Parts: sequence; structure tokens; C-alpha cells
Amino acid sequence: MDGFAKITGNSLRNSRVNADAKLIYKKGNIQTEFGYLIFYDKIVNQEYIRQSLKLKADYTIKKLTLSIEGDNIENIFGVFDNTAYNTRYSILNGITQITVLNEALSYAILKLKYNF
Repeated sequence: MDGFAKITGNSLRNSRVNADAKLIYKKGNIQTEFGYLIFYDKIVNQEYIRQSLKLKADYTIKKLTLSIEGDNIENIFGVFDNTAYNTRYSILNGITQITVLNEALSYAILKLKYNF
């Protein structure tokens, strides 16, 4: 995706490339999905690369299912250094201000499900 904007006489150019891969494992009462995403952004000649991990796992015993699901879990466990990507970039020119903030929300959810 490419973009171009004219901001009070200054040019703001950006481009983005996303790629992802998923690994799925199923055996018996275990099912897991592991995803890897990479984002490449170029904003005003500044390059930002972000890597992200997703996880979903289910373990079923009869009518009971225990699950864990997480997104951007690399921030929780410190797998990748995405600190440069999690910054603010501001252009202030007169009264026009544009802020680019690309910080990702990280979470892990534990679920317990019982089918009656």
C-alpha cells in the first residue's frame, strides 16, 4: 500500500508491506495454530519493521476444553525488538499536526469451556 499526502507545503510519503505465515498442528484432542507476521513501513524516509506472533491452542478432554489465545505475544515475552516501531512521529507545521503511532496491543487469554 502506498500513500502520499500534501501537508502545508511538505510532502508525506509512506508505503507498507505485510507478510504472514501460519503453522497448524492437530493431533487427537490437541489443536494449535501459530502465526508469524512481519510489517514493513516506510514513513517520510524512516523505515520501521515489526514482527508479530499469534498463538491459539485448544486441549479437549471429553466435554471440557482449555484454550489459550494470544496476539502480539512477542511483546509479552520480549522475543523481538519492536521498540523503534512503537514510537511517535509528529510533523508540526503551523497548526497542522500529524502523529503516527504504531503501537500494538498485546494480550493472552485463557479460556475454559464446558459443553453440556
